[in-house]
Amino acid sequence: MQTVKVLLLDLKSDLPSPPFQLGLLASYAKTNPEVDANVSFTFSEHPSTDSAEHIARTVVAAEADLVAVSHYAWNHSQLCRTLDLLSSAGTNLPRIVLGGANCAGRFGATMLRRYPIISALVEGEGEPAFKDICESLADSPAKNPFLTARNTRFRSRTGEIIALNLGHRLSTLDEVPSPYLTGLLPTFPSPLLYETNRGCPYRCAFCYWGNGNSRINRMSDERVREEFIYFAREKVRAVFLADANFGIFESDVALAALIAEVNAQHGYPFKFVGMNYAKNSRDRVLDIATHFRTGKMFTSTTLALQSVTAEAEKLSQRYATTPKNFVHLVRSAHERGLSTYTDLILGMPGETIDEFMDGLAAVISTGIPAIKIHQLSVLPGTEFYDKQDEFGLVTVAQGEPHRANESTYSEFLVHSHPKMTQADVLRGLRIIAIHHILHNHNLCAIVNFYLMRYGVSPRDVYEFFDQLIVGQVDERTEQDDRLLQAFRPIVTSFGHGRDAINGEVALSTEIWFGGKGPRSPANEPEISAFVHRFYTAFCAWRGLRMSDAELDLLREMIDYNVLVSPKPRWRPRPEYVFAHDVHQIWTDMLRVIHQCQSETPTGSWNERIADVSAAVSDLLTPTYLAEHQHPVRYRVTNPLPIFPELAWGWVVSNRDWFCRITPDAEVASAAPAFN
Repeated sequence: MQTVKVLLLDLKSDLPSPPFQLGLLASYAKTNPEVDANVSFTFSEHPSTDSAEHIARTVVAAEADLVAVSHYAWNHSQLCRTLDLLSSAGTNLPRIVLGGANCAGRFGATMLRRYPIISALVEGEGEPAFKDICESLADSPAKNPFLTARNTRFRSRTGEIIALNLGHRLSTLDEVPSPYLTGLLPTFPSPLLYETNRGCPYRCAFCYWGNGNSRINRMSDERVREEFIYFAREKVRAVFLADANFGIFESDVALAALIAEVNAQHGYPFKFVGMNYAKNSRDRVLDIATHFRTGKMFTSTTLALQSVTAEAEKLSQRYATTPKNFVHLVRSAHERGLSTYTDLILGMPGETIDEFMDGLAAVISTGIPAIKIHQLSVLPGTEFYDKQDEFGLVTVAQGEPHRANESTYSEFLVHSHPKMTQADVLRGLRIIAIHHILHNHNLCAIVNFYLMRYGVSPRDVYEFFDQLIVGQVDERTEQDDRLLQAFRPIVTSFGHGRDAINGEVALSTEIWFGGKGPRSPANEPEISAFVHRFYTAFCAWRGLRMSDAELDLLREMIDYNVLVSPKPRWRPRPEYVFAHDVHQIWTDMLRVIHQCQSETPTGSWNERIADVSAAVSDLLTPTYLAEHQHPVRYRVTNPLPIFPELAWGWVVSNRDWFCRITPDAEVASAAPAFN
């Protein structure tokens, strides 16, 4: 029998990783001896920068009997351009089957109608479908291989879309041989993608993970150990666990300990482990992060929220944890020396722009070091997509067709909904960029907490920055500020159908290096001067009246805040002298921030700002400040020597990269990383 050729086409996201999911498909199909003997599998990998012309030529040149492609939001526009070219190629084309999240429901049906060259779609778990298809091809390449394949939709001879055999799942993940151990995939470049479990019990309306996959199937501990020993021997530096909820099981703590143990036994080759932590955060996720840290693997722990507005929570079926529990986790992570962040989503139905900004301020007030804010994507296979009209969700592509090709996600990004206009969304996108500057880079987070004693919320500071950006503040206030002028085009164009990561990296480069690139000297003097000018203008705009002594303390709080912020390529002086013990003042402030409301079970997110403002005011009495008004010398070390190019621009706020402050009297003893 002539060998059947199967081309597995990997249209990548922003990660250069080997095509793990496609490797699983081929590995499972090869468990059939006929497939193993008669079908050859070839992987063709294409980053997002590859042109559709190049990909189409690759498909034609392969002369394959079948082309399999995973179809997701990140590669949708690239795939469609490729299919357009193939449709007009005027040559004999192979069978093309698509799998992945974009194949579900009405979106998948639309793709089948739009592109007759698509032979079939796989809806649900891909391994059973792909194995059936390959078995049919191995038996007879001339027959339709989709007629009896599980989890497959295809056209009948009359053009009707048929789906006869959906809903099949593997019993355990161990059924699928490892594509790494079998040599189907290489162990580079990092990060390697890996699963320890698959499935999600939650039904979040913006996520496709739980749709049809509510039962969680797991990999055995023995299999995980075997593969991670192999990764360690291959000197793999980074692994990303693609589970929907790592930490959902109590036994995941032991699994993290197992991975850390393997790393230690093999000389610590793993430097980074990423994952999607369990949605309902609890102490277990901190136990997991502690094991990874003990095993000398960097990880940043997600304490997931998404929204703290009641109506948005209800419509999305994603309910945030209580402020009490969230603050407990933030405080516990700080005490353990763990890096943490949370997620929020802009554009959730049921939430106004004011509610979004109040929610953001409330979450900031917990002391969480970093907050990643996403623009809502209406993804195929989710409830928001299937009920888009019911929720009144308008996407960027619908609202501004001329922007549709500016981002791989633009087809799905929310442009507006009944409670949030396009102008509101654009304002929210500017606030995301401003938050990235002020909070995630930790240039002003401490100062904003200090200003709470004057009744100032982080929202007030953000809104003033936004007014500066859009030119609603007297131009004299800007003082011909070069840095503000550099920020303006980046902030005003943030989002707008473009990839947010590019905007975040542009802001990071401007902050750290004055836009000159990561080989330039650190931009600390200009940043420090900018922050001082900014707060002078803010206090005037806000009408804050301070004594000379209060202004002196504010200036020192600004200096201290900039001093501890992450600064690549920055070399500290031998020592820094302050007139106040600002390090102790901030340590005490953070203590009351973490204690505030943690013992109040009925506390709500709406009350959080007022509670923290009161707690900070109660601490910073004239007597307390007088006790801390004395010269103090600090030593500073910088753990961030290079630009973190693989940090996606925003995770710089993790505590491992903060500059470390040590009062002179304690220099002899090693102080923990400061957060």
